Amino acid sequence: MNLLGLRKLCKTTKITLEN
Repeated sequence: MNLLGLRKLCKTTKITLEN
């Protein structure tokens, strides 16, 4: 796994949780 992919996934998850 690459760090960029994990960061993107984390960001997407954060946005999904915020909604």
